[in-house]
Amino acid sequence: MKKDETYYIAKTFDYIAKRYDRSVEKKFGLEFYSLAAKLAGVKEGDKVLDVGCGTGTLALMLKKQVGNNGFVAGIDVSSGMLKQAKIKSDKENLHIEFRVASIEKIPFSDNFFDAVTSTWVFHQLPPSLKKEGLKEIIRVLRVGGHFLLVDLHRIANPLRAFFNLPFYWWSDGYKIHVRGKLPDLLTEVGFVEVKIIDRIRDKIDYISSFKPKESDKGGIPGEHWAF
Repeated sequence: MKKDETYYIAKTFDYIAKRYDRSVEKKFGLEFYSLAAKLAGVKEGDKVLDVGCGTGTLALMLKKQVGNNGFVAGIDVSSGMLKQAKIKSDKENLHIEFRVASIEKIPFSDNFFDAVTSTWVFHQLPPSLKKEGLKEIIRVLRVGGHFLLVDLHRIANPLRAFFNLPFYWWSDGYKIHVRGKLPDLLTEVGFVEVKIIDRIRDKIDYISSFKPKESDKGGIPGEHWAF
């Protein structure tokens, strides 16, 4: 992400960090995150990364699922959002590793995570950065690891979406969401078994995909979960 883009996004979310949770809960309810936690499919002992974790609501849910033997990390460009996330995790006595980092430079080694999640982040990114970020997510996922992407997608009422998010409307990155092209982008980058597995509010899709196994690269379906 260009320095000015990172600065703008970070400062915007720093400014709204303290009231962000109230805004999201009013708009979507906790269903938005609880469904993501369920569909992430993580289990006891897993290592999970939440990209663009914000105030940590989903990361906290994931940590409760993986337990003390598991590991959850969250990255975000906003230190203000991460400060709120740390307050929440400390309050619940949950150890989660929060780091200031951007999607195109994920600060973890190759094949480290069993699962990666990202909610309400990708519509803010230009196409080139979406692609860079997805390549980084594939890099840090273990072979056969799961990626759950949750975001605006296949907008049924574009006019309504315009009034909700006017700053993104004319961007090429946002058009990918309006036109329902995220699965194509995931496939282009190298994910397999890409499919939409749930939808809420007639505008938010939960898109499941996997880092390919060696057999997947040869065109043989991998042995993943059935939703």
